[in-house]
Amino acid sequence: MKYVKYEIPDLRGEGKNPFGLRPLTEGHISWQELRKRMCFHNQRLSDGDIVSVVDQLQNTLLELMAEGYSVEVGQLGNFSATLGLKEGKKMDSLDGTDSKRNAQSIKVDGININVRNKFVDRLDKMTHLEYGGTVRLRRQELTKEQRLAKALEFIQANGYMTVGDYCELVNMTHTPAAKELRAFSDDPQSGIARKDRGVALKYVASN
Repeated sequence: MKYVKYEIPDLRGEGKNPFGLRPLTEGHISWQELRKRMCFHNQRLSDGDIVSVVDQLQNTLLELMAEGYSVEVGQLGNFSATLGLKEGKKMDSLDGTDSKRNAQSIKVDGININVRNKFVDRLDKMTHLEYGGTVRLRRQELTKEQRLAKALEFIQANGYMTVGDYCELVNMTHTPAAKELRAFSDDPQSGIARKDRGVALKYVASN
């Protein structure tokens, strides 16, 4: 298995270069290809045997999860349903007692699979890792003057700008963006001023 390093945004603006690791996917194995591999490893199994067993496993899993059970499937782990609200529906309060309304607003929105550590350990022992490259964030490098010009254009078009707007506009994370906007507003020549309205901080044209 090949793996890649991928760059993670420096959300705290600490000037660090955090990164994560992920496997490099070699491709997709179809259900038919998986059955062929299983038959190759155990020639006593026919393709029909595998289809029948897996179909029965799926149906029994669904039946038991629908009854509210968490179901163990060997070292694969435990399978259980997860719930969420239907689109456009609202729950009542935490202490509400209208169970009918709540049930009508809820749907099964996923299946949680809690894989056993033994299964993960087996995968780790089978895997030979090779470095496959580095994936970096795409950045649009702008000078400070260019960022100020874009900020002024945005304010002129929209009347004001928030820190979040500036983050998206110049591709910066929140902390350095907030610092730079504050520095702009402290400079009378920048054309940008701060405007506090309660908890909402906005940046507007200074003239």
